Formats: sequence, C-alpha cells, structure tokens
Amino acid sequence: MYPVPKTLLLCEDASIIGAPFYVMERAHGPIVHEVLPPGLAPEPADRRRMSEAFIDALVKLHAVDFEAVGSPSSAGRRASSTAGAPLGRAVGSLEDTRTARA
Repeated sequence: MYPVPKTLLLCEDASIIGAPFYVMERAHGPIVHEVLPPGLAPEPADRRRMSEAFIDALVKLHAVDFEAVGSPSSAGRRASSTAGAPLGRAVGSLEDTRTARA
C-alpha cells in the first residue's frame, strides 16, 4: 500500500536497548540525508518527480487512522530518536497546521 518496508516485530520492552523499538524488512536503495548521491536524479525534472513521490507518500501516511488500524500506543507521539526526528518534526508541523486551521 505504501512504499515503505513492512514492520516485522514491535518490542515495547525498553529494558532491551533502552527504548521501545521495531524491526522492519530490509529496503534496498540509497539513503538520502542532505545531498543526493551522484547520478541519482541528475535532471531537475527527476528531482521534482522524486520530491512529488515523497510528498504523495507522506500524504497517504498522514491519512491513516492509526487508532482504527490498531497501531501501538506510541503512534502519533513525536519521535525523539535521531533516526525518527525528521518524521517527528513533519508530524508535529502537520499537527500544528491542523490546530492553527481549527
């Protein structure tokens, strides 16, 4: 349904690694932090398509009713880990926008 790896396991026992965590299937492809790897999207039209696909995926993700799909109790909580921080900021921005419009 979404272009994201499938979650394989959720562990809410913080005593194992110091925080709840999940394991997901391996996803192949480049990991973009700040700068695109050489040759990934050489033309502006390529970068635009990639950006639009990313935004489309975020729109679909934000449309999910997490309570209806049985998400764990931590769903919707802002991410605090380094890896989850960008998503946490995006979710926080979306929540702030929704609150401002209400």
